[in-house]
Amino acid sequence: MTKLDFIEPDFETLVMDERNGIDYVPFKTPIVVKDGWHLIFQQSCHGLVLCTIRVGGRRRYVVYNPSTRQCKTLPSPQFRITGVPHVMSVSIAFDPAKSSYLEAVYVCRTDNSEGMLHIEIYSPKTDSWRDAGEPFPFSKSGKLLISGVYWNGSVHWIDNWTGTLHYFDIDCELMKNIALPTEPNHYEDSRRRIVYFNECRGHIHLVETRKDDMPGFDIWELRSDYTGWNLNYYVDLSPLITVYPGIVNDRTVSRLISRLKLRVLFVEEGQDSSSRLILSITNDKLISFYLKSKCFKEMYDVKPDVWVQGFEYIETLAHA
Repeated sequence: MTKLDFIEPDFETLVMDERNGIDYVPFKTPIVVKDGWHLIFQQSCHGLVLCTIRVGGRRRYVVYNPSTRQCKTLPSPQFRITGVPHVMSVSIAFDPAKSSYLEAVYVCRTDNSEGMLHIEIYSPKTDSWRDAGEPFPFSKSGKLLISGVYWNGSVHWIDNWTGTLHYFDIDCELMKNIALPTEPNHYEDSRRRIVYFNECRGHIHLVETRKDDMPGFDIWELRSDYTGWNLNYYVDLSPLITVYPGIVNDRTVSRLISRLKLRVLFVEEGQDSSSRLILSITNDKLISFYLKSKCFKEMYDVKPDVWVQGFEYIETLAHA
């Protein structure tokens, strides 16, 4: 767990290990952040962390290895014409079973139109670029402004508007898709929304709020052969609301707001009864919610004005 304090460029790490409890570890990086710059943690991939540094309207991407404290600033693609390609987002693809080096997957606009996008891949090992695959359409390109999720040799993005999961197969250099297990999203139906999409220990999960009046989540897992989704858990949050009634929003003001003041930070796939959700509730508490026993416990009090993110951490000696 990494806490990002927007008031000061200060970071703390909470190592939330089920066996050993919580360890507090100061998070010091060699990344230089000056006044007016914003450092954002975008993605964690098998022990490597992708950070974005925003300086005005410009963005720099930095890969950091917390185990070795090495970092590398990723380059920008070479312009073929002025302003093209325009980088929408960057994701890192790293599989230590295949290589000790990562690849960086850039989503770019092919021209000045917003309808067509394409992929460029940068290899730090050879310091080289390659165009990857044919240009592809994307209904709401804003969804690609964030890093994707690397799993099973592909980088994945969700498109709520069309109810589609897009994934780029790096080896085949093809953009593919599969339907989400839910209906396309609409602003007027705030009862159903995707609140989490990420990977943990070889499993990729999608968490969605329930469409009925019961406060809870559906937790879906994508099958490794992409033939569909399995509904692994239905999480009834009523016991949590009983203890923390303040997490319920007043939806008489607007139906566009979320029903609950909580965020899913992480879905941890464990053994036996240890699988759990890490939740941030009312912006000041971290809760561990066990998926099989339905029990939960308060783990940490968060200071005011602190933003909390959840990532899986794996020690690695890979090259940043």
